[in-house]
Amino acid sequence: QTGARSFPRADKPRLKGASAAPGGERQATANLEWMIDVRELIEGTLPRCFRTVGERAPKGRAGRSGRMRLIGPQLYYREEEKLRLAFAIEGGERLIVTQHGGNYGTLRALSNSAEVEYRHHAFFSWGWSEHDDYLGRIRALPSPYLSKWANGHHERREEMVFVGTHGNLLAYRLDSIPQPLQQLRHRRRKLEFFRRLSAAVAAHTWYRPYFLKEGALDDSVFFREHCSGLRFLEGNLFRRLLGSRLLVVDHPVTTLNFAMAANIPLVGLWEKGAWTFCRQAAPYFEALERVGVIFEDAAESADHVNRIWDDVEGWWSQ
Repeated sequence: QTGARSFPRADKPRLKGASAAPGGERQATANLEWMIDVRELIEGTLPRCFRTVGERAPKGRAGRSGRMRLIGPQLYYREEEKLRLAFAIEGGERLIVTQHGGNYGTLRALSNSAEVEYRHHAFFSWGWSEHDDYLGRIRALPSPYLSKWANGHHERREEMVFVGTHGNLLAYRLDSIPQPLQQLRHRRRKLEFFRRLSAAVAAHTWYRPYFLKEGALDDSVFFREHCSGLRFLEGNLFRRLLGSRLLVVDHPVTTLNFAMAANIPLVGLWEKGAWTFCRQAAPYFEALERVGVIFEDAAESADHVNRIWDDVEGWWSQ
C-alpha cells in the first residue's frame, strides 16, 4: 500500500574474522552487506498523503503566528492530521497536547508518548507535573473528562464488575507493560480469582473483557470455556460502574483513573513486576497496596473480596 520496493542485497552474509567471547570461546561476526538506497527507501515508504503534498496541500496548511491549537490523540493515528499540524507549526502556531488516557505520569517507560506528545509547546496532564526524567512543558490541570464524574458513584446494583485489559502478545513499543509470558500468567491469575470467589459473590459477578483482540489473548473465549456461569458485560462501561457495588480491575490504566475520580470502591489485581511505575507515581501505588486496595496474589484478593462483600462501602470509607 505504501509503494515500498524490494532492494538488492547480498545473497549470503560474509563472516569477518572471529572475536573472543568473555568465556574464551571464539565467535564469528556476521558482516551483512545490505545494499539499500536510503532515499529510495524513504520515498517508497512515505504515507500517500505525504507524497502528494507538493500537488495537494491539506486544508488549513497556513498556520497563524501566535495562535494556539489544542489537540487530543491525533499525533498517533491520523497521518493527514499530522501533516496539517506540521504546516500549522511551520506557520507559527503553538501546539498544546492533552492527556487522553492512562499510563501518562505513571509508567516508568513510556517513550513514545514522551517523544510524540510531551515535546510541543505544552502538555496538559491529568494533575501530574513530572514523569520520570522525560522532558516536556507539562502543565498539571484538572481533567474535564474525569471531573464530570467526580464522586459520581452511588450503589444501585448488588454486583461486582471485573474489568480486564488488552492481553497483548505483540509489543507495539518499549513500555513498562506486561510481556507475553506475563500475560499468560496473568490470565491464569484471573482464573484462580474467579474460582476462589464465594458463591454469594460469584452470583453477582460480571466480566468485562477487552474487545480488541488483534495480536492479543481472546479472554471472551477462554473464560466462557473455563468459568461456567460467568456473565459478560457489554455496553457503556463507566455508567455501569457508577452504580455497581465493587470494581475489580486488572490494570493500572484509564479505568483506574476513572474509578478513583468517581470514588468507586475498587480492588486492583496485577503482577507488580509487569507494571513498573516511575519514581513520582510509585509511592501512591505502594500506599494503595499497604491498605489492601491493590493485590498481586489471586487467592488473597479473592478472599478479601469475599470478606468485604456484605459491607463494601464500609470498607471503602475507611
